[in-house]
Parts: sequence; C-alpha cells; structure tokens
Amino acid sequence: MSLIATFWTFKKEGLADLLEKIKPYEKEITKKSWFKKAKTESVYPWFDYLNENAHQEAECDFSGMAVTDFDLILMDSSSSIFDCGLSESNLISEYSGGSAVLISYEAANKIIKNIATLNLAEADVVKFYDEDEKPEDWRCNPEDVVNSGNFIKSWCGKVTPDKLGLLVIG
Repeated sequence: MSLIATFWTFKKEGLADLLEKIKPYEKEITKKSWFKKAKTESVYPWFDYLNENAHQEAECDFSGMAVTDFDLILMDSSSSIFDCGLSESNLISEYSGGSAVLISYEAANKIIKNIATLNLAEADVVKFYDEDEKPEDWRCNPEDVVNSGNFIKSWCGKVTPDKLGLLVIG
C-alpha cells in the first residue's frame, strides 16, 4: 500500500496559473545526432509547483489507500469526495498521474457535513471490508481509515471562500 495522500490549499485566484504550470512536459536528456534520435523523459512538475505555491495542510502517516477506502465508505452513505470536486479535478488528475479532487468552500462544507453524519467507527470499517469480501492482506488498518475522515474534515475546514482545496492520491 504505497499510495500517498497529500492535502493542499491555495488561493482561488491562482487556479489558472496552477493549471498552466503543472502540465507535464518532455525534457530532452540526450542530444539528437545524425544517427540517433534525441531521448526525452516526461517531467511532472505538479508537486514542485504545489510545494512553492500552495500550502500543504496535513501529512498522513498512513497509506493513501486508507483515504481511498474511507471515500468508498462515505460514498455508500452520501457521496464521494470526488463527486464534490470542481471540473478542473479531471485535468489535475491527468497532470499528476494520480487521483485528484479540487474543492470549493461550498463543497468542503458539504463534505464536512457528510463525514459528521457518517460518524464512522472501526467496527464499521471491518463490516465494510467483510461485506465487500476484501482479502485480509488488502485491508487497511481500520483505525487509519477512521483517521482518514478526520484528516479530510480538517483539510476541508481550511478551505475558505477565497481558498480552494486540493487532495491528490497517487
């Protein structure tokens, strides 16, 4: 379980710049010669750009899979965090090579309400895994899944009318 979940906020007016600056590009790593084609590699600048221009709100000390599993459980009771995202989320997912959701202040408040209504306990996580017949070695620690909800709520609480929230799992 090596997925990493990062939670960010940034100023709303920086969205256009973000979308422009995080586009992957090809970087030449060897020169073209008469007999050889130049070799290139893909560069994904999204993480460096966010480190310089956004604020990382929280760092999970557990796998991003726990966040994903929490979202699946939340989806069963209300709606996925990813369903609440702005349309630019798809482009950011493409650029980052992971799963990304960009949320507004209104969406953040809806997510907080959905998480509070869910009121998830570790026993609920075990029940979800059992009903899904998820193999034991694919299951996250139930405590980590519950704590994922707390991370998400905390992150959503940092989204304001002038700030957007960005969650990237990859």
